[in-house]
Amino acid sequence: MPIAIDEVFKKTLPFLIVGIPAIFAFIFIVVIMRVYSFKNRSRKNPLTENLLRSPGQTLLNQITDLQFKSMEIVFFWCFIPILVYAIFLNAILAQKSLVLLFSTMLVTILASLYGALKTYAALKHLANLRLAYDGELSVGQELNDLMFAGFRVFHDIKAKDFNIDHAIVGSSGVFAIETKTRSKRLDAKGADSVEVLYDGDSINFPHWKDTEILEQAKGNAQWLSEKLTKAVGEEVKVFPAVAIPGWFTKKTTNKRGPIVYNGKNPRAIFPKCGQNKPLAEDKIQRIAHQIEQLCRNVEPITFNQEKQP
Repeated sequence: MPIAIDEVFKKTLPFLIVGIPAIFAFIFIVVIMRVYSFKNRSRKNPLTENLLRSPGQTLLNQITDLQFKSMEIVFFWCFIPILVYAIFLNAILAQKSLVLLFSTMLVTILASLYGALKTYAALKHLANLRLAYDGELSVGQELNDLMFAGFRVFHDIKAKDFNIDHAIVGSSGVFAIETKTRSKRLDAKGADSVEVLYDGDSINFPHWKDTEILEQAKGNAQWLSEKLTKAVGEEVKVFPAVAIPGWFTKKTTNKRGPIVYNGKNPRAIFPKCGQNKPLAEDKIQRIAHQIEQLCRNVEPITFNQEKQP
């Protein structure tokens, strides 16, 4: 006697409700575990020395971490509640309890809504990090051109609670460069809407004024100066600079202060400013060596083995 379609559906309904989401969850977990276990395979990286930091290295690490965090948020706060709801739904249908049904639905909706808000916040932060990374990468690539003029160029120097985006060393001196990437309005029109005015005390954008960038640049230069002076054994002056990629920068005063430019054509700027007396070649080498020690701390990641205590 042929089995009615509705009877087959009733018998397979519990599996459809619980089994299919569980299968997807199992596949997702297996894939994630394989990704995390890749570095522990029985192979090793041929590189035996740490790498130099790249432009925006700190931001790139933060972007990578936030991408994984976003996946965890989506999985635990959006996908898991739906899976739990599907599991409870089978029992609810059997008991025919409306109170339990609506309670479970409410908890599921609230958990998913919380996950959606957390995901939105993470993705918004991720967009800001990517904008900052684009700026640092752009300025860093332009600065690399200074190597043809005899400069040594370094990126993303890590301190305890902050980082110096770029540092360059040449005959004209040592410079610590802070990059600040600011987005533009879509409705901006005319030169005034994309021009940044620098009066020596503040950086004036079309719709706001920023003084913190200059103070940060000065603080970075002071920290690096003290660090290098102690390491080299004689005074090393570091000049602060601020790069604002993508904007037209215009200085409106003769007041001395940090160098402010738009990140382009550094060969027309840094070789012509700095200290009056050129740095000796041996001092350049000693300073560059000390900065390299601060930057050569990126471990190769492929087949990376856990360090033994």
